[in-house]
Amino acid sequence: MDIETEKIPFPDEYFDLVTSIETLEHLYSPLKALKEISRVLKPLGLFYMTAPNPIYKDGPAFRDPTHVSVFTKNSG
Repeated sequence: MDIETEKIPFPDEYFDLVTSIETLEHLYSPLKALKEISRVLKPLGLFYMTAPNPIYKDGPAFRDPTHVSVFTKNSG
């Protein structure tokens, strides 16, 4: 499944919890994925994600060529 182009195969407001562990930084369009995650999450559901720490400009968040979307404290 490609979360950037396909719908998650579950109805709206289906999950109490959705997790994304070290995934979103690999997507060219993480906002599309986040919108789809939001769609399947219940109104009071929780979304838990992790991403590499970009505190160091020469750190792993920036060195890994598969990290096409790096999140910082100013990401919006």
